[in-house]
Amino acid sequence: MSLILAISIIFHLLHSTKGQTDDDFFKICPPKKCGDEGPLIRFPFRLDSQPRSCYGDGYELSCSGNTTLLNLPWSGNFTVTAIDYLRGTITIKGGDSWSKCPLQGYRSLNFTNSIITPSLRVFSLVGCPRDISWNIPNEIVGPISCLNNDPNQSIYAVSDDVTIDEMPDVCTKISDFHGFPYFFSGCTSACAIDKLMKTSEVELEVFKNHEYCFQCEEKGKFCGLNYMMNKTVCVEVGGNDAEIAKKLAIVALWCVQCNPADRPCMSRVINMLEGDLQSLSMPPNPFA
Repeated sequence: MSLILAISIIFHLLHSTKGQTDDDFFKICPPKKCGDEGPLIRFPFRLDSQPRSCYGDGYELSCSGNTTLLNLPWSGNFTVTAIDYLRGTITIKGGDSWSKCPLQGYRSLNFTNSIITPSLRVFSLVGCPRDISWNIPNEIVGPISCLNNDPNQSIYAVSDDVTIDEMPDVCTKISDFHGFPYFFSGCTSACAIDKLMKTSEVELEVFKNHEYCFQCEEKGKFCGLNYMMNKTVCVEVGGNDAEIAKKLAIVALWCVQCNPADRPCMSRVINMLEGDLQSLSMPPNPFA
């Protein structure tokens, strides 16, 4: 068997199937990155350059150079700094419009027709005289100077865990706002607001069918789609391109051994292709 014929057979075996297997999804929709430092983009997300079948509308991300972007239909593009597939969240960072007052920027977001599911957590904005002295509880963030136009007043964001009665009598509620997320790992709701104010980042819940994917991700596997079955599947995703190329090369070298007795049969070739790279041994050097 010639080397060219052996490699052709191997590629044919790798790419020909009678029907879609669960891991075929990641052959069509392999994980991608926007630059070396960007978050890994995989199901349920896809890059806008990938086939639409990699997932539905609303889950498209795009690359601007090395930056990963999420578009909210009514609010524009936001930088994606992290995706947590185990917890079903995505972390976005506001742009220049958030730089002066990230909390105000977040409050202006419109999630209509987006995949984002904001939490229903309620916070109150409370105004207190600037010159009072008091011990600020952990669930109160402030003073938030960018929300305040009154030089004699300080504005605080107060979690619904805290009642107005726990604040000084001279403080008054200004307004409520709903839907602030607080998913940052190990972070309370007040901590999440504080993080937003310092970094312009906010973590949002995003995945549908997350209970199934959570169980899959917890096992160290990836969630994907089986097109033929039209269902979410859980698959040890295969190795990267370099590993696949090395596996092909090793198997091809076995197939062209000068001694026919050293050449593997077709069933053995298939087993070698389906096995781990680490389980393959290098064939003898025919020119040694």
